[in-house]
Amino acid sequence: MSLRPPPDAHDRALLIGASAGGAMRLLQVVLSVLLVLVLTRSLPLAVYGVWAALGIVGSLVMFTSGIGARLCNEMANGREDEEERQRVFFAAFSVCARFCWAAGAVFLVAAPLIPWKSVLGQADPGLFQLAQRGFIAAVLLQAAGMPFVLGAYALRAFRRNVAAAAVSPLATAASLCLAVAFLRAGWRLPLLLAPFAAWNLVFLASFFLFIRSRGWRWRFVPLGEAWPLFRPLLADSLSFSLLGLCLSFLLSSVTFLTSRRLGYVSAGGLDVYVKIYLTALTGLNEIVQPLWPEYLRCLAADDRECLRRRLRSSLAVTAGLAALAAVAGALASPLLVRAISGRAIALPPGALALLGGWLLLAALTQALQMFLNACNSTRAQLAVAALLLLALPPASTRLMAAWGRNGMLGAMVLSLGLLLGVMAWRTRVELGRLEARTRPAGAPS
Repeated sequence: MSLRPPPDAHDRALLIGASAGGAMRLLQVVLSVLLVLVLTRSLPLAVYGVWAALGIVGSLVMFTSGIGARLCNEMANGREDEEERQRVFFAAFSVCARFCWAAGAVFLVAAPLIPWKSVLGQADPGLFQLAQRGFIAAVLLQAAGMPFVLGAYALRAFRRNVAAAAVSPLATAASLCLAVAFLRAGWRLPLLLAPFAAWNLVFLASFFLFIRSRGWRWRFVPLGEAWPLFRPLLADSLSFSLLGLCLSFLLSSVTFLTSRRLGYVSAGGLDVYVKIYLTALTGLNEIVQPLWPEYLRCLAADDRECLRRRLRSSLAVTAGLAALAAVAGALASPLLVRAISGRAIALPPGALALLGGWLLLAALTQALQMFLNACNSTRAQLAVAALLLLALPPASTRLMAAWGRNGMLGAMVLSLGLLLGVMAWRTRVELGRLEARTRPAGAPS
């Protein structure tokens, strides 16, 4: 009987990265609970619902996250020297910054022309003005800070997994501090914007931490110099960005879409439950994040056995932990919601079962997305995600009219189930391509 070989350096780095990611996410869980506890106990449930619905604006960060994903692939493959990596990184940042800041300026000018009643819904007219101002300011803050997201992805590319994992708990801690300060001052609008300001500050810090760790000197590259370097990354970057936007909206739109049809009180009550399940989902994602550069290493070496082993492990761990979290959520979330919010916010068993299904499907979707992104395989994902994105708002509105919040959750589960099926098919295709590429000449297919 053969003994299992001891873990090599790559396995140890992967284990350390996964463990650090899990520990950092556990810290974020504690901080997130404290944040929700403070807000739900200090605000009317409807105002908390406005704060929670604004979270959909955070999906915009996926635009530069998609570019960061492509940039991570480029810098992690080891084909460029340090000087070339530095040039590509600052070129990507300079192009992103120009686009995001220009888009923010255009949005500010166009904001009075946007049909806000159609965008936000009219279920809570008393909070409409606050929500409108909050959405405008949140978009502007998001546009200002989005280019600095590239630093967190660059940390991943160079296996600085602990530093990258620390971004989320630090941003949550900053959000908590700002929220407490604004609550004491009685400033409602700044309170709504606290998470966006906090994340911007932490992304800015991680950006300069990365360039300092590499010994690089920051520079804003002229467009004429930056564009030729960025252009080869453009097609894949756009695919990653659009896919990230679609997936983020699908995963984070529950509260926003609920508020449009059922109002901010209903949305706020559902959001406290969603936050519990979303915390589990982000924890699962953080645990498997270190696999991204590992997939790239296996692909560059045409190591199909390593690739399959990593993928099987990630799916098995993700499915098992997600199933356990879904069962634990169904049993414990009503008590947790009561303990956190100080309110008895009840959801029927059917809604809890749908939330568990949402968690399982979303976790598997994230695990497969990481593999497919490493393969630069985004087109099929993007096509299906975009169709689902267009279909979800009207479909959820009709289902909510018939079944209330259960209708919203049911629409989400159906959407993720369809997307997961397409991603599973694409995963088989990519594995088959690697099999064909590495098969010895003359070997049977």
